[in-house]
Amino acid sequence: MAPGSSWGTIRSPEPRLEQVLLPYKHEFEVAVPEGVAVHGYVLSYEIWNAFVRVNIALIDTPLGSIHDRPALRLADGSDARLVQGNGGGGERFSALSASFARPAPQTVTLGLGGGMLGKPDGKVSFTPVMELEIP
Repeated sequence: MAPGSSWGTIRSPEPRLEQVLLPYKHEFEVAVPEGVAVHGYVLSYEIWNAFVRVNIALIDTPLGSIHDRPALRLADGSDARLVQGNGGGGERFSALSASFARPAPQTVTLGLGGGMLGKPDGKVSFTPVMELEIP
């Protein structure tokens, strides 16, 4: 490195929130492959310039199952790439948030069964929860 120079950081533009969509208090109860019923609510989803973030609450479903992780299935049957996911809670109430790479405008299917990388594989079945519109 030349004297007087410093390491620069390569920065991408800051993420920009475009729209928060509330899906009319969407309640769901689905049976996952282990035969367990998962009950919850889709609280909202956010459209950002580079990703889509989905917020879910689970009722009486402790976190920890590979089948309680959110996944986003595109119209062509492929899955959106998980960018970040987190969650927490206890036995009675758990909150999940998952961010996926923003797909082109289309209708996508939010489901459970995201597996370790946010998309189902041969060991994890996708269980649909609701349709979401991506503008």
